[in-house]
Amino acid sequence: MKKKVVVFGDLPIATKITKDLISRNNVNLIGVVLSKKKFNNNDPWKNTQCLSEFAKSNKIQILNINDLLTKKIKVDLGFTIRFNKILSRKLIDKFTDGIINFHGGLLPECAGLYSSCHSILLNHKKGGGTLHYLKSNIDGGNIIKRAEFDISDDDTSISLFKRTEIYLLKAYYQVINSIINGTNTSIPQQELISKGIKSNYFDKNSLIGKRKVKLNSSQDDILRVVRAFDHPDHEKAYIVINGIKVYLSTIKET
Repeated sequence: MKKKVVVFGDLPIATKITKDLISRNNVNLIGVVLSKKKFNNNDPWKNTQCLSEFAKSNKIQILNINDLLTKKIKVDLGFTIRFNKILSRKLIDKFTDGIINFHGGLLPECAGLYSSCHSILLNHKKGGGTLHYLKSNIDGGNIIKRAEFDISDDDTSISLFKRTEIYLLKAYYQVINSIINGTNTSIPQQELISKGIKSNYFDKNSLIGKRKVKLNSSQDDILRVVRAFDHPDHEKAYIVINGIKVYLSTIKET
C-alpha cells in the first residue's frame, strides 16, 4: 500500500525532496503546504525552483493547514522541510506515521532559530542538520539522523546554511527507504544529553546584542562574531564610530 504523504516547505531543498517522493512507486503525494512567505533563495541549488513554483508547474495540490485539520484527508507521513510555522499537536496526530522535520542545526545543541549563527558564536566544532520526529515541544522529538560536518575557521553563517542544506539532503537519501518501509530507528534526545551533549534552545530574541563587536576582544573573537553574521538575510556585525554603525564582513579583497 502506498504511503500517503504531505510535504511542508518552500525552499529548493523541499522541491528536491518532493521530486524524489513523487518518483517513488510506494508513495502517494497528497499535496504540499506552503508558508506563503517569500524567501531569498540562498540555497546551494540556484537552478532548482522554490516549491510553490514547482507545485504550480506540475499541478501538485496546494493544501493549507486548515484543509488537513477539517477535511477528511487521510495521511500517513509528513515532511516539514525548513518550514517556518509551528504545527499543533492536533495536526501532528493526524499523521499515522508521524511528521519528520528537517531542522537546520544539530540537536540537541542547536534547537530553535539561527543555528548557523549560534554554532559559530559558540565556537562549535561540528555543524549540520537533524532529521527528527515532530513533537508539540519545538525541536524536541526523537532523532532519526544527525547530518554532521566539521566547521572550519573560514566558515560563515551563510556557508554553514548552504552546507547544512546539502547534508540534510544527503541524510534524507540515506534514510528515506527505511522511513517509507517503517523500519527506521530513532533515539530520544535525552540519550545524547546524558552522554554530555549540551542542550540549547535559541528563540527569536537570541541574537539581540550579539552583533556589536567589542574591539578589546581578541582577534579570534572579533572574527568569530563577524563570521557569525556574514549572511545576506541577517544584519551584519558592526562597530560604532561617532555614533554610526560600520558593518563588517569576512569577504576577502581580490
